[in-house]
Amino acid sequence: LSDGPGSRQGLPALEARIGLSTGRVLHGNIGSRSHIEWGLLGDEVNLTSRLENACKVYGVNILISDAMQRAVSHKFLTRPIDRVVVVGRRASTDVHELVAATADASPAQTAACQEFAEVVASYRGGDFARCLALAAAYQHRYPTDVVAALYRDRCKQQLQLEQPPGPHWDCSYFIREK
Repeated sequence: LSDGPGSRQGLPALEARIGLSTGRVLHGNIGSRSHIEWGLLGDEVNLTSRLENACKVYGVNILISDAMQRAVSHKFLTRPIDRVVVVGRRASTDVHELVAATADASPAQTAACQEFAEVVASYRGGDFARCLALAAAYQHRYPTDVVAALYRDRCKQQLQLEQPPGPHWDCSYFIREK
């Protein structure tokens, strides 16, 4: 998606952070007779706002919720990123990076997404040694990937614990920023 029409014309790439989700929201005019604004309210609105801010943490441009990933998986290539709990929500949600339209995705992009899915699966399964090795190999191929570095750091921390988490550990990452 970063290889859009503007970049083909020699223009600088547009850097933006976008959070996307799908679900029920309340929308409409909100206010009084003297001041009316159109707005959105609801849990999904909160989530999309938090995902937009979380793009900074993960070094990506577009984060989507698990619900959105399921809705667009037939048209877009995505990469699993993390399981997060955001401010204002108690439940965790899996988040994904929107990588490319499926029709435009290169074999290398597809392979990289599949490879990174193994990193995430190993982490969620509590196999920190395997996850660390996979994340290191991934980061060797993609040295600027922020997410791979985050998983390497998390695995190193988990491996240093005297008592590693049990089989039912909660791998959710708490994003405290609004």
